[in-house]
Amino acid sequence: MGRPPPPRRGGGARFRTPHSGYHFAGQRRSWFEGWYFRVTLPEERKSFAFMYSIEDPTGGSARSGMGVQVMGPRPEEGCQGEEEGYLCHYTRNVHRFWGDERALELGACLERDAREPALEVPRSMLPAEDFERRVARGFQASESLHQGRVVANGAGVGGSIPQSVTECSWSYTTEPLAGWGSTTAPPRPTAGWLAALPVFEPHWQVLMAHGRSSGRIEWGGQTYEFEDAPSYAEKNWGAGFPRRWFWVQCNSFEEGDLRPEGTADISVTATGATRKLPGPLGEEDVALIGVHIRGAFVELSPMTDAALTWDVDPWGRWSMEGENGDYRAVLEATCASPGTPLRAPTPEGLVPVCNDSLEGELRLQVWKRGAKIADALSTNAGLEVGGALWGAGSPWVGESRMKQPLKAIVGLPINPSSRLVPARLRPNGL
Repeated sequence: MGRPPPPRRGGGARFRTPHSGYHFAGQRRSWFEGWYFRVTLPEERKSFAFMYSIEDPTGGSARSGMGVQVMGPRPEEGCQGEEEGYLCHYTRNVHRFWGDERALELGACLERDAREPALEVPRSMLPAEDFERRVARGFQASESLHQGRVVANGAGVGGSIPQSVTECSWSYTTEPLAGWGSTTAPPRPTAGWLAALPVFEPHWQVLMAHGRSSGRIEWGGQTYEFEDAPSYAEKNWGAGFPRRWFWVQCNSFEEGDLRPEGTADISVTATGATRKLPGPLGEEDVALIGVHIRGAFVELSPMTDAALTWDVDPWGRWSMEGENGDYRAVLEATCASPGTPLRAPTPEGLVPVCNDSLEGELRLQVWKRGAKIADALSTNAGLEVGGALWGAGSPWVGESRMKQPLKAIVGLPINPSSRLVPARLRPNGL
């Protein structure tokens, strides 16, 4: 697989992102936790997404299992249709997964190295050489190092998705550049302080809105080597995914009329969902847009009293707009391919319930007090729709409406991860 280059700077305390850690703490209810890492190769118009998930980590339930899904370029040979390449390695054995409760560090041993049967299953990050020696199939990931080897093995996983790639290995380092919030301050919780409580499940955190990765990925019989490739990371956790959602992500833009000079320093993450609320509150449709541009962070969300609307097809077209007193952002995205089915956690376990592409076309426009400050284009956008509420051929035309009293509560100046809160009282993950 090859040794990854050493991180040049790598995260550090300033970049410590809330909810980076493993949130599971023995909860006796349905539980999942999932991580998403993306690397984009702009010149080739190719991307890779690594998705890790674990369901019911105590084991023994019908949903218990852990796995790796990888999405990447369509193979040169043997791939029918226009979908991007897909691989899944899954096991019902959840006891070889580990995660650090305070830091972005996780890993799993899907198969031991038969040459070293006496070695213990890893329970923390290993030096790259030790990982290769001790783990035949599996992965490890942190803020700065990402490494793994998997094969197409979907035994026990729900649903059926053709596996167009039989084997994948990767080893690369990452330098985080932006989290959720201003680049001059520590990253913040994406959904506000209530993400520390089981209120808005599933919870969602952008771990890294923008970063640079260097290393190599072996996929579909080809080796992709890269340096300073745009990177992105996020995670979810809780009882299950929303009943319906869409997602747009991009941090690799082409030259445009108002694109900032120098290195690519525009990144955008946007989403909308129908989510369940506690008790009698029922459900609500909510959305947000986050844009990093010229070192500034533009957040259009319920926490900033932004008005957000969208018009999204079941597949192929995403249109979204957000506005508050200072900023306005418009996203318009399309995808000509049929997309690639992916699995996500549901009450029935990890099953196909969403559709993705890493080759979407996106136009992002941003105004500040009426003056346009960005008009950027990309053919490397990540696009997704998911859930069960999509009408056959009918677009979802929606508006973000966060219900009271939660809207007022989420805006309170509370920081559960503050050092003033004793460590023993902080929930796992913070």
